[in-house]
Order: sequence, then C-alpha cells, then structure tokens
Amino acid sequence: MMYGVTEVESINFLGPIALTYGMLQKERDQELRNYLRFTCETKPELCVSTILEEYTGNIFIMDDEAYSSTVTNTAGVVRDSLLDILSDARTVAPILKMGLFHSMVNRHSYFYVFTHKTESKDHLLNKTSTGDELAYVFGVPLGGSSFHFVDRYTEREALFSEVIMTYICNFAYRGNPNRARKLENYSLGQFDWTQYDVDWPEFGSKQQYYLQLGK
Repeated sequence: MMYGVTEVESINFLGPIALTYGMLQKERDQELRNYLRFTCETKPELCVSTILEEYTGNIFIMDDEAYSSTVTNTAGVVRDSLLDILSDARTVAPILKMGLFHSMVNRHSYFYVFTHKTESKDHLLNKTSTGDELAYVFGVPLGGSSFHFVDRYTEREALFSEVIMTYICNFAYRGNPNRARKLENYSLGQFDWTQYDVDWPEFGSKQQYYLQLGK
C-alpha cells in the first residue's frame, strides 16, 4: 500500500480570516474544545491543556475563557499550533496507525510526505496542503494546465511529476515503487533524473521510514 500526507492537512478547517491574519488564543482554545467535545468527554479541559502544552511547549494556566501562556504568542503562531493539532488528529495519526497495521501483514508499505510547492502558486502559510500532490500524480505538468488545474509548471516540475508517476506505476505493477527504472523519459535529460535515483524504503513498526517528495 502507498499512502502519504502534505505539510498541512487541516487548512480547510479554518476560515479565510484566521488563515490570513491568525487567531487569538481564546479562539484557538474554543475551536479545540469543539473538536474534543465528543472524543474527550470525561475531562475535556484536562485534554485541552495537555494538548496545548505538548504542541506549544508552554505551561498554560486555566481561566474561564482561555489558557494564558507564559510566553506571548503572535496570532500566526497560535493559528499554526491549532493547524498542527488538527492535522495530526484528523489525518496524520490515523494514516500512520493504518500504515502500522498494514505493515504487520504486508511489508510492501510505503509512506510519503509531499512538500513541493508549485512555483507559480501562492501557498497559504508557505506550506503544502491537502490535494497539492494531485496535479503531479495525474501528470498535469506534462500536458499543461487543464480543467481545474490552472497553475503553470516549469520543466523541472514536469520532471518531478514524471518521477512521481513512475513511482506509482512501478508500485501498481510490481508492488515496489523502486523497481524498473525508466530508460526513456519525457522531461529534461537522463542526467536530471539522477537526483531522484534514490530508494524508497519500506514503512514499518520498527523503522518508520518515509520519502519526502519535494525540497
């Protein structure tokens, strides 16, 4: 099985104002309470304070509305901490758990983190988010923009897309993305392909390896 994530998997959870300008601590805390309402019913406030301490590294003092940090946080830092929490809880942790279960019965388990940011596209928070890898999986940079993929792509991004498609095709045919290196390519030259001549290690319970797709 092949599976992966982007850098921010919860970006659609927040509204445009919070994404652009950040948020107050009490706004973040309330969003977190809302999310934990049905998953931490016994001691929700303890869950909130423990999670915030884990993700921010600060000690929080509970009051009626918010957790006051001992360190002054900017609105952007507060927003980013919530995005990290929600990304891990809603996407990353479940995928990793699934991957661990799968690897116990089938060692052909491959995990990726997609970090490439398309040069012509503006990225919120300067990070990749849900769906950013789809254009490269479907080979859009090779044929040019179409349908709802309207970004412009460089030659190197076309090569990057071809590399990803090669990984996927190898896995689909043989169960291993590393086999059957291409002798012919459509993007740039063979020398340019050498930078991607790396083995994609298997993901397992002992060694949780992954391949970073991007810089």
